[in-house]
Amino acid sequence: MSEGSTDKVFFRGLRPGKRVFALMALCAAALASLLCLGDALYRQRRDRLIGFQSGHLQIVPAGSPILAGIDSAASAPPGTDAGLPLLELDDSFHQWLVMQEEIEGVAPVIDGSLRDAAHGGEAAPEGEAAHGGEGVPRMTPLALPASAIFRVLPLVGVARGADDITWMPFMKEVPMLLRKGGNSRKGFGRAFSGESVAESAAGSTDGPLPRLGQTLSVRIAPFAVAGKAGNATPAGIIPARVDGLLEGASAYARYDFIDINAYRAYAGLSEDAATALIIRLRDINDTSAMKRLLRDRIRAMGSDAEVVDWEYLNRDALRAPTAAAAAVFVLIVAFAALLAIGFAGLALGFLGRLRRERPAAHS
Repeated sequence: MSEGSTDKVFFRGLRPGKRVFALMALCAAALASLLCLGDALYRQRRDRLIGFQSGHLQIVPAGSPILAGIDSAASAPPGTDAGLPLLELDDSFHQWLVMQEEIEGVAPVIDGSLRDAAHGGEAAPEGEAAHGGEGVPRMTPLALPASAIFRVLPLVGVARGADDITWMPFMKEVPMLLRKGGNSRKGFGRAFSGESVAESAAGSTDGPLPRLGQTLSVRIAPFAVAGKAGNATPAGIIPARVDGLLEGASAYARYDFIDINAYRAYAGLSEDAATALIIRLRDINDTSAMKRLLRDRIRAMGSDAEVVDWEYLNRDALRAPTAAAAAVFVLIVAFAALLAIGFAGLALGFLGRLRRERPAAHS
């Protein structure tokens, strides 16, 4: 006997009411499975965003484009010359941070791409230096201590080349970790020095592929620093070299990486300059409690810096529906409709039996 025949015999052996209950039980089990699948997909997406780009918490200065919701609107009108604000927290706060057992890793970062977002992705303001004859490139990597990259962003991995991009002052070019494909290829040609973009991009609609040893230019964003002319540091260029290619995960890997000490040196910033502190926790369930603790500590120090969590930092990415999530939603709606039909059929059958039994009882 085939499996389909066995199912038919099973359902025919049940009373009509029990058939409905069996169907409802199967639908409920399928609905529960789909809900679990949807939750698992959300958790996977959340963990990848945290592990590739945001960390669990970030401390940012007041006036940071992050606080203005740079994913949905520019934080400053195009043409604004104000530099990016920098964090002003003393060494005692950093020492206190690393002593918290809930914290797995802390790293200061400089994110020059924040200014690109604040200017709506426009070209560099007039007067910024050009390098390599191709104009000012759009290479704006995340600068952080080379030794901390894989501690605060553990899902980042190197596919080829070196994973140590520690910069030393005697180096003519600054080591850099670059994404192999995806969004990193858009506009990558403008970062070439000494190579024709048209020749490199021949036969490719996405732009040239980066390669180990490739020299390129990194644009330095202006920063708001007290005491500087116009309260902003001048923009500039960092000569860089691709020492490592990151593993492909273009949907989540947002950043290329450079040593923060190199960025500070070329930008003329202090040794503790940062646009944010990225914090990775040992347990995601400690996020809310640590956020309150950090905010209270910062306020007690008299600082106006803000603490933002992974939900805020990834709000647009987590809100955007994926094809899998949409499919799960459609299936959930379909099974919910089947359950409703099953309940309605059971109720109508029960009412029908009552109507048939009442005349028999009176007779």
